[in-house]
Amino acid sequence: MTLVKFLSTGFCLGLLPKAPGTFGSLLGLFAAATLFRGNLIYDGLVLLTLTTLSVIIISRYEKQAKTHDSSEIVLDEVVGQMLTLLLVPVSWKYYLVGFLLFRFFDIFKPLGIRWIDQNVKGAVGTVLDDLLAGLLAMVSLLILVRFVEPLL
Repeated sequence: MTLVKFLSTGFCLGLLPKAPGTFGSLLGLFAAATLFRGNLIYDGLVLLTLTTLSVIIISRYEKQAKTHDSSEIVLDEVVGQMLTLLLVPVSWKYYLVGFLLFRFFDIFKPLGIRWIDQNVKGAVGTVLDDLLAGLLAMVSLLILVRFVEPLL
C-alpha cells in the first residue's frame, strides 16, 4: 500500500466495508480534539494546512486509482468534520452534535453541495463538497450553541 492511499483512506478507515465516511468523520473528531488549541489563528492555520495537504494527497490518489471521490477516500471527511468544530470548545456534547450535523449535510448534500459534488472535478471537488457540508454544519452548530443551549 502506498503512503498516498494510506493517507487518502484515513489510515485505511475508508477501506472498511460499511460506513467509511462515518469512520472518516470520527477520525476528524479525533483530529480536532487532538490538534485544535482554542486559538482561532492557530486552529485555522492547522485546518488550512490539512485542507491543502488533503487536496494534494487526494489528487495523487485519484490519479493513481483512476477514480474521483470514491467512498474509500475519507481524508475529505476529516477536514470537513474539523471545519464543523473549528469555533466550538472541545466538549463531548458539541462534538457529538457537530458530528451528527456534519454527517447529515455530507450525506444529503443540500443547498448546492450536491451540485458541487457532481460538477467540480478533481481533488478540489472531492474536498470542496465536504468543506461546504462542514461550513453548513458549523453554522448550524453555532446557532444551536447560541440559541438552544441556554434554554437547556
